[in-house]
Amino acid sequence: MPRWLTPNLLWIITPLVMVVSLMAGISSASAEQALDGESSGLRPRSVAFSGEVTQVMLQARSVVVQTKRGRVVTVTLKASTQIKASAQHIRPADIKVGDHVLIVGRPRGTQALDASTLTILRKAGQGARASPNPKG
Repeated sequence: MPRWLTPNLLWIITPLVMVVSLMAGISSASAEQALDGESSGLRPRSVAFSGEVTQVMLQARSVVVQTKRGRVVTVTLKASTQIKASAQHIRPADIKVGDHVLIVGRPRGTQALDASTLTILRKAGQGARASPNPKG
């Protein structure tokens, strides 16, 4: 790496991180607006949002997810839905209440969604990250 690039790397990366963070916030708001039908007269083909699983209904192949803003959405898991955790495909039975998930799918009304992808970001009971050197 050129010497001149190293000190300037921070000035290059920081604005990129800020733009990506801002866009993530806009996407989250847009997804919730799309579920509300607020964004425009047309429903988008697909939306993405994250939240916490509050209920798992295996017989109905669906889960209930509460978003950060408190919206409750029933997510239908179709046979074609890709369900993943740590880049590995898993079964619907592996989804547990309390899991934090990212969902991509098509809205069906204002409180339901047909999922194309459900990714478990963090399993129930796991913190954001464990400290590498716990003191105790």
